[in-house]
Amino acid sequence: MRHAKSNWTDTQLTDFERPLSGRGRTDAPFMGAMIQQEGIKPDFIFSSPANRSITTARLVSEQINFPLKNIIIREEIYDATLPELFGFIEEMSPDLDNFIIFGHNPALTQLINKLTDLEIENFPTCAICGITIPIEDWKNIQYTKGESIFYAFPKKYRKF
Repeated sequence: MRHAKSNWTDTQLTDFERPLSGRGRTDAPFMGAMIQQEGIKPDFIFSSPANRSITTARLVSEQINFPLKNIIIREEIYDATLPELFGFIEEMSPDLDNFIIFGHNPALTQLINKLTDLEIENFPTCAICGITIPIEDWKNIQYTKGESIFYAFPKKYRKF
């Protein structure tokens, strides 16, 4: 899942510090409710430590009844390249089945395009793509094709 829409008005803040915009604060719980409705129950949630990403993860977690204290913040998700994102996933335990990564573009767009038959130009803010991948060990993630089973983003469903 990509972080929700961020606020660019305070030019004194770094990219890392940017908060969510008003729309982002509305979209994240909305998408969380959609995730809940789809019956998606992650075992783990990983988030970039960037303000906009961790805030999105928390707002979504509240909607899906995932304990906020169990969100795992991982430095390497922020500003990750596709190879770095693959490296992060390859470290996962083979026993781990369901997880959400809250991160950033362009790596998320590239990851989805690599793992599925979707051809996305730009993974929108607050979008989520559920992918099922037929592998026994995450170490093989780069060499596997999965199937997109869920792809949604706020503008597709909301009237503004």
